[in-house]
Order: sequence, then C-alpha cells, then structure tokens
Amino acid sequence: MLLSLAALAEEALYSLEKSVHITAETTSHCKENSFASGVCFAEVEVDMPVGKIRILDIINVHDSGKLINPSLAKAQVHGGMSMGIGYALSEELLVDEKTGRPLNANLLDYKIPTAMDTPNLHTDFVEMDDPTGPFGNKALGEPPTIPVAPAIRNAVLHATGIAFDSLPLSPQKLVERFMKEGMIGAESGKLKGVKHMYDIEKYYQAKDVEDAVRALEEDADAVVISGGSDVLIEIREGKLAGCSLVSIHGIPALEGVRMEADGTIVIGPATTFSHITYDSVIQKYIPALGWAVDQVGGPQIRNIGTIGEMSVMA
Repeated sequence: MLLSLAALAEEALYSLEKSVHITAETTSHCKENSFASGVCFAEVEVDMPVGKIRILDIINVHDSGKLINPSLAKAQVHGGMSMGIGYALSEELLVDEKTGRPLNANLLDYKIPTAMDTPNLHTDFVEMDDPTGPFGNKALGEPPTIPVAPAIRNAVLHATGIAFDSLPLSPQKLVERFMKEGMIGAESGKLKGVKHMYDIEKYYQAKDVEDAVRALEEDADAVVISGGSDVLIEIREGKLAGCSLVSIHGIPALEGVRMEADGTIVIGPATTFSHITYDSVIQKYIPALGWAVDQVGGPQIRNIGTIGEMSVMA
C-alpha cells in the first residue's frame, strides 16, 4: 500500500502544493427489478347542480410481494388512498401569477381531507413472492396513492358522461362544465326536484371588456360577478335569486397594478386583495395600502375578493 486513506485525505486537504478535492464516480445498471403493481376501483355519486362528488365505495388491490407486516401494509395503503382522494377532489395550490407567491399556503385554504371527508377505505393484496426483492416483498410506498385519482375521475366519467382532464374535481369546476354541456342550468330545466345552493338563471364568462359590455347590453338585468365574495352570498340569501351573471373574472385588462408615466398608480377593479398585498409597486410606493388590504377578512376572502367589488359594496 502506497498511502493509507487517512494520509491521502490529510494530504488532499492540507497540502500547500497538491490540495485537491477527492471525488469518485460509479454507475450501476440494474438488470433485475421488483415491479410492484396495484389498482383502484371507486363508486361515486355526483350531485350535479352543486358539483359535489360523494365516494360510495373505494378499494385498492396491490401486488407488493410477500407482506412482512400485513397490518402495517394495510395502514400504508389507507394513508396513500387518503392522499389520492385529496388530490382528486380538493387539494390545489394556488399561486399568484404575477408574484409567484402561494395564495393558500395554510391548512385553512389548502383543503386536505379530514376524517369527516374520508369514506370507508377497503384494501386487498395479491401476495406473489418475488425472488428479486428482499424476503420476496416489493414496493408499497407510492403505489397506494397513484391509482386513486384516476379511478375517481373515471367513475365520474361513467356516472355523468363528462371526461375531466384536470384536478382537483372541485364543485366550481364541475358546475361550470355541467352548465357548459347543458346538463344543468336554465337550458336543462335545472334538474327538477333538486334544491340548489345558488339559484342562478344563466352564467356567462366574458372574454374581454367589450364582450362583457355587449352581454350586459343584451341582458339589462344581468349582474356582474368577479370574485363573487358578495354576489354569491346575496344569491344564497335570496336577494339576487334567479339572476343572470356576467363574469369578468380573468380579464387581463381589469386585473393587476401598474404605474403610469406620470407616476399615477392604477389598480384594476378585478385585482384581488392578495395580489395588492404582494405587488411590487404597492410594496415600494404604498406599503400602507398593502398592509391595510391584508387585514380584510380571512385568506379566503382576500384571495377572491376584488378591490372594485368591495369599493362598490362599501
């Protein structure tokens, strides 16, 4: 032996002439691997007018080789199924497109399933011994989570005939799609015998300001909706029951904060309170305004409430 490992490390670290980092690389090609597999079956009930999905029955079946601890394996599958249910129905990280800041970075607004939201979870295993795995077992980490959301989505497709291509399957997303397909709303008689959370005659999403003006001219009784924090409450209380809505949500010309050449700061009427709080122009020139709007209501209100809507209501 020319040099011990300790002497080599000392020389590499402290030598005034040959001090270098010791590095090594290696590559391994795995020619044999234990492939775990699993499936999920779900039965759902869809309340179309309110966009509510209720899971009636759900089961995961996995081939994870020989189970060393069956009780722990079952608990692992239950945890993965709960994560998959949240992914399918409620969990969605909202990010301000202008600032990149999360809008719902808390467990009040980022909706994970609770015990009240979780149905009875059923599991089963196909124990096929795999000689390439340790003790004949295979993976059971991520597999329980992976098939749940697709199974729920396909169950909704089977129940309604509508194929959704994005998650989560939130009530708003379902209702908008069902209305677009003419399955609920004025065009379909609103599904007789069903009590509605919101009595809305018609809903129209304007493409731009001119389109919104045209829609309002065609229907003089229509109500403008942007964030909806006040309008939807009045509909639910019966003050605007049966109204038609023209949405200006998402129209770029009405959103955001900008500074004009003469120094005037313009805030679009459809700009949310959360956007104003974190906007760089506001933080630099009117930080007091950013602080003030951050005191309005809770995170949910600030994420949907718009400065124009609140100013009109005030």
